Amino acid sequence: MSTPSSPIPRSTETTRLLNTSNNHYGDASTSITIQPETNGYPQARSIVSGAPTIPSHLLTEKIQDILIFTEVKKNQQERLMEESRRRIPKKASRKTDDSSSSSSSSSSSDSDSDDNSTKRALKKKLSEWSLTNSSSASLTPSEKGKRVRKRDFAVDAFRFATDKWKDKHGFPDQQQHQPVSGPYTRPSSDATKQAPTYRPEKIPSAAESILKVAKNASVCAVLALLHERRQSSGKDFATDISLQKLALETLTLSLDAQVSSTSHIILYDMLTTKWLNNKCALEWAYENNCQLILNDPRVQAVIEEYWIRGPKWREDPEHPSYMWLKKKDHSKGHFAWNVTRHTVSDYLAKWTTPRYQGYFGLFIALTYLFHHLRVVGNLDYTSDTPFSFEYTYYFYVVSDLLLESYRLFTAPKHYLSRLSSYITLGAVFLLTYSSVTRFCALYCVDDIEGQNKQLYMSYTLLILATPLMFFRLLTTWTSDVFWFSAKINYILGQCIRNGAWVFGLSILTIVGFWVALGAFQYEDVPPVTMLRLLILGALHAPQIGNTLFYQPQIASILLSIYLFLTVIVMGSLLVSSFISTMLEINPRLDTIKKEWTLRRNLTPCRLNTFIVNVIWDGFIGFLHWTSRVIFRRQHRLVWIDKLHQVGWYVTYLPNIILLGIIQLVIAVLFKWKVIRSAFSRSS
Repeated sequence: MSTPSSPIPRSTETTRLLNTSNNHYGDASTSITIQPETNGYPQARSIVSGAPTIPSHLLTEKIQDILIFTEVKKNQQERLMEESRRRIPKKASRKTDDSSSSSSSSSSSDSDSDDNSTKRALKKKLSEWSLTNSSSASLTPSEKGKRVRKRDFAVDAFRFATDKWKDKHGFPDQQQHQPVSGPYTRPSSDATKQAPTYRPEKIPSAAESILKVAKNASVCAVLALLHERRQSSGKDFATDISLQKLALETLTLSLDAQVSSTSHIILYDMLTTKWLNNKCALEWAYENNCQLILNDPRVQAVIEEYWIRGPKWREDPEHPSYMWLKKKDHSKGHFAWNVTRHTVSDYLAKWTTPRYQGYFGLFIALTYLFHHLRVVGNLDYTSDTPFSFEYTYYFYVVSDLLLESYRLFTAPKHYLSRLSSYITLGAVFLLTYSSVTRFCALYCVDDIEGQNKQLYMSYTLLILATPLMFFRLLTTWTSDVFWFSAKINYILGQCIRNGAWVFGLSILTIVGFWVALGAFQYEDVPPVTMLRLLILGALHAPQIGNTLFYQPQIASILLSIYLFLTVIVMGSLLVSSFISTMLEINPRLDTIKKEWTLRRNLTPCRLNTFIVNVIWDGFIGFLHWTSRVIFRRQHRLVWIDKLHQVGWYVTYLPNIILLGIIQLVIAVLFKWKVIRSAFSRSS
């Protein structure tokens, strides 16, 4: 007899849990995705091994259902096992009584079991509700009053559908010994028999079930679920740890199922591919500060490799070089030409990665510093017009001013929160003031004496900016590339922040004694001179004795108190504050380094604005503003972005070619077999 189909419809929003906990998912390991163009850019077309078996935006819901029903199954299995263990002693105690009274009570037990059986109840219900084809004329008046209610049918149908769903998904039936009445209830012929001893079935772990569905996207999906739970219910330490352990468990299971030669490829794909919301597993882990994930040795190895290899730009629509991909198939062309074209495009795409952008920014900074030192070493600075190389230097100065002004006004809070920004602003101000003073003296002042005075001031400002230029090299231009520069920036920033109250107290002390001593000897020593002497005295300068003229007694008392406060008290407080900060930071340096490395490696690929190309980028920004504001374009124009990239590559073409030649020579000398096999069609 065939089992009737379930009357419950397929999954809806209110009954989603009835249809999404199936653990028998498809075994597809390859997903082909082809999407049309959007906003002028062709979307990703990828053939990915190990892609999830369901759409990516449904992964978090599916994983949540798997976690819920896996826990329900385990709890129910444990409860049934406990009940089975409790029934064994009761059956042993009743065995003798049942054997002695079996002959006398056989007839009564049979009648009782028939009355209580599901079959008897079902027949009685059907006879009462007149579900047969008999005419209503043969019914008695009392029987005509009974009618079948739709609510009863719905309740019984829902019970039957629930029992069928539990059987399908492996849930034991707790009510298999209880009589259930209803028009759709299946009769039980062995209701009076004793149920066999419960034997628990093997329930797959949550990690195994998730891996069957999400495949290589399992780690990314679990961390995305962790992010959703934080957003909805706040941070729960126990939940965060359990989900991070689950992500590592799925990662381990996936790698164990692979061949050792391909496990590294699978590991890199699971952690760096952007499966959900255009984010990869590493980005989810960094955003949610998942230290258990980030401290794993396998994850650390992938992070270091990601800095060298960079992302898969051919599969990322957000990559700047993705817009140059064509839909035309080049497989029919010449093999060597295809390999060459592919190699050149990969090489140009590498210049958008954080590694190449950081090195290129360092190269431009060294060029800027080299021109600055040449201008400083010019012996004719105050007596002659600028040389040709000095105009190149002043182009750098103007571009530096435009770039730092743009960064300051577009993101002032973020810009002023860094210690390096104040060093940069000081250097830019001094260099700009020096340049303006020199050109004004050369072309706007006719008096020779006044001209010499302004040229000397310009050169003095240039000299004062020289130490700041070297500090910029350490704090600004290398902090995104080398860890030792980033460590210096972080430690100095924390020390200055924690010792700000000492600096404030020192300034208050200097101002207070300056007012006292200045008022006491204002006729003998000018106030500005007194302030200069006090500042020099705080720095242990030898001219502090000049404050004792004409009033040595009272002035010496004030000066002694002042020196005690500034040299001993303030100095000791500042040193102790710095030591306390160092002791607090030192145990966390390893964690800080890992966070800095991950933040550096996960920086989005882009063509940055440097000092040389700031004017060109400003022109491109003006074109985008015109298209958005004047022509009311809703999306960015592709041809403007392509024009920007062409101008950027043309500007730095000599450097790109030079580095490319160096890498090619190294590859030919040390990796000739690899190059030969790449260009060989037989390989």
